[in-house]
Amino acid sequence: MNLFIDDLESTDFIDVKNTLYNIIKERVWIKSDKPFKLASGVTSSDYFNMKNLGLDGLALAAAGLLKMIQKTGVASVGGLESGAIPLSVAVSCMTLAQNNTPPLEWFYVRKASKGHGTGSTIEGRPKPPVIIMDDVITSGGSSLQAIHAIKNQNIDYVGAVCVLFRGDAEHRILLEKEGSFQHIFSHSDFK
Repeated sequence: MNLFIDDLESTDFIDVKNTLYNIIKERVWIKSDKPFKLASGVTSSDYFNMKNLGLDGLALAAAGLLKMIQKTGVASVGGLESGAIPLSVAVSCMTLAQNNTPPLEWFYVRKASKGHGTGSTIEGRPKPPVIIMDDVITSGGSSLQAIHAIKNQNIDYVGAVCVLFRGDAEHRILLEKEGSFQHIFSHSDFK
């Protein structure tokens, strides 16, 4: 079941998507004859470094993700460090600035429990139900790690969203087994 909005063809979403596409193409998308090794272990002749979005690109990505999840009834957004941190903070701040009541909380999941203090794997204040976010998903490994960490804490999870999905049908199925899944762009948008 898809909980996300179905009107991704609305004018305001298309405007955000078109402007974000140009920013990704200019600042984020790197092509090379020498293959890049991705976090998933796969190699590719192109790489998307979403840390180069800049503030305007981050705001557009957050606006696009927020548009996708606005009718899900979630209370928190987050994901695995580090790709999800700026996105979830931006989405959360956007809900506060727009006077959403209540604004969305944000959180992040550590790749490994910290060895000091509380030893927490999850940082922040995830209020259920939650959405997992990521900048780029290829195999889904990082998102699945965050999803499983949330579920292991008995926090209600409804779905995942990302800016760019590089994966194939098999990777999509893995994510959809856990809940709804949606993305702003697919890898084929940049071919």
